[in-house]
Amino acid sequence: SFAANFYESLAANAPVEDPAAGSAGLPFAEAKRRAIERFERAALLDALRAAGGNVSPAAEQGGLVRQSLQQKIREHGLRSEDWSGTDPDRDDS
Repeated sequence: SFAANFYESLAANAPVEDPAAGSAGLPFAEAKRRAIERFERAALLDALRAAGGNVSPAAEQGGLVRQSLQQKIREHGLRSEDWSGTDPDRDDS
């Protein structure tokens, strides 16, 4: 399945963080949703950075088709600046 391939392929490269961070006092379902969201976002960014921002190899690394990775990128509101380290709004002058 999409989720199984995504998680299995990227879990080894995802940053290690406390999955319960920031979930004190939340109902279990909400804490779980937030932990999964944090994991997915971090895994997506890691894969995109490792692939130099190229979506096709990043998708392949995660066992996804390109369109599925693009959908996940949209769902998380990610922009190329998030994985490239550039910020078009930043003024370096």
